[in-house]
Amino acid sequence: MSPPRQAHLVQLHAAGEDTIAKLAKLFEASRSTLYRLRERAAAATSTWNPG
Repeated sequence: MSPPRQAHLVQLHAAGEDTIAKLAKLFEASRSTLYRLRERAAAATSTWNPG
């Protein structure tokens, strides 16, 4: 899946309009793939604060 398509998928899920299951069907990807993308996106946007 291309990076722009991944970003679009994450945006749709973050907006709360679609479930993982619905997006998996729409994007023709497994639910586990979508969960991984969501986790990567969350990790990329979080900041690490060691203390």
